[in-house]
Amino acid sequence: MPLDIHITGTGLITSGGATAAENWKTLCHGKNNFIIEDGSFISRLQPQVAESIAALRSDKLLLLVDRIALMGITSAREATSHVSPSVLKSSMVIVGTSRGSLESNENAIRKYDQTGEIEKFRSMSTHIGSISAAISYSLGCKGSSMTIGSACISGIQAIGIGATLIKEGHSNTAIVGGMEAPLTTYTLKQIKTLGIQTTLTEKDFPCKPFHPNRGGTVFGEGAATLFLEKNPSGPSLGIIKSYYATIESGMKPGHSEHAQSLGTAVMVALERAGIAGSDIDLIVGHGSGTEVGDDAEQRCYRAIFGDSVPFIALNKWALGHLVGGSGALNTVMACFHMKEGFVPAHPYFDATSPFSKSLSRQIKTVLVAALGLGGGAAALIIQKPNN
Repeated sequence: MPLDIHITGTGLITSGGATAAENWKTLCHGKNNFIIEDGSFISRLQPQVAESIAALRSDKLLLLVDRIALMGITSAREATSHVSPSVLKSSMVIVGTSRGSLESNENAIRKYDQTGEIEKFRSMSTHIGSISAAISYSLGCKGSSMTIGSACISGIQAIGIGATLIKEGHSNTAIVGGMEAPLTTYTLKQIKTLGIQTTLTEKDFPCKPFHPNRGGTVFGEGAATLFLEKNPSGPSLGIIKSYYATIESGMKPGHSEHAQSLGTAVMVALERAGIAGSDIDLIVGHGSGTEVGDDAEQRCYRAIFGDSVPFIALNKWALGHLVGGSGALNTVMACFHMKEGFVPAHPYFDATSPFSKSLSRQIKTVLVAALGLGGGAAALIIQKPNN
């Protein structure tokens, strides 16, 4: 049975901009704001945006919360700018992250190693639930509040679980999404050890998802949130029809040759939405830019759709890899693709590739995909509303 839960607001903060609209503009302009730190490309918030989220700590109850929570609050405020305080009060907050409150944890451990001291309330900002709790506090939400951790599919998991709980009657509304702040020294060294960070040195496009000469991904910080409603009082940006997630191995870093878990997630999501593969107008792909991951994802689509793979939109080349927030970012972009009836070209491909072409036509049904470390995968199907 379809979920039929409406998306009525979106919020997005990345290196591409401080709002969802700014990030969409960055994507459409075919550029990125990546920088180089310690010899590697990263996707960090622009300085003025970073300053604005840091100002949230003027609230003494947010003084110790991690950077990831501050980004989550900022994007959630954008996603709910149309929502009354009374509706927010009963709303759930369900968000996902792969790494959690990294900066707070690393700083606290470093301080303890150096001085043997621990701040009295530091444990309040280092547990994973502090992220959703900070968002709930800041927006005045009293509904269920939870933070989900399942690698790079965390954001889609949060969206899918939120929509499912609304469908089951737990609440009529929810703030959902994903966020990450992985640009700490220790975490970046972990990532580099895995060998999935880009080895390309060209400034314009160091991350080239699905390109034959890709060299890896560019990790970034940011937050993507959406406001879900069972019975929207205003315009809807998209209707969540179905969601499914599964896992292959759990303890291996990547996926099987044909990304079996993604294949299962897509097929179940199609069945639950009550549609055929031919009904999909667009895939917003995971497309991290890694050699093995991108190959597996593309083989998966060919196995499902044969010679009729829908047009694929990718965005990590412009906005970076938000890790646990990436699937939520893809969902926000899916709403823009449907609204505008447009997918910008992927400018790092040459003219002979179909990826070098933009798409301009009505987009009614979108498949959003996510893949994660450990073999996890998730699929979300969204349809354009008839506002």
